[in-house]
Amino acid sequence: MADNKKILIIEDEELILKALSEGFKRRGFEISKATDGKKGLESIENEKPDLILLDLLLPIMNGQEVLEKMKEKGLLKKIPVIILTNMSDGATLKKCIKMGAREYIIKVNFSFEDMERIIKEVL
Repeated sequence: MADNKKILIIEDEELILKALSEGFKRRGFEISKATDGKKGLESIENEKPDLILLDLLLPIMNGQEVLEKMKEKGLLKKIPVIILTNMSDGATLKKCIKMGAREYIIKVNFSFEDMERIIKEVL
């Protein structure tokens, strides 16, 4: 499943970004990274990843704004997005799913194996 699949991780917490990047690289995924929403949106448009892991609390442009821009540009129909957050605000998460995100993962509640399983299901 991982062969030639590119995951864009948009995450501003360096330790989480590094752990996810290294973990998915070891499992055969190609990884691209962005540390703020604006750079993330640019990477989405330029690199056309197969899947996006998107944090909601980001500098410059937050994750919801990235989703809105993706929806406006028709990118959510082409590229699945999984929200990756520590926010447990049900209304915000439901709004993200309604906008087109496929799934959400609460960072503190999931193991890497759970995350990998969800990614494979979405891909």
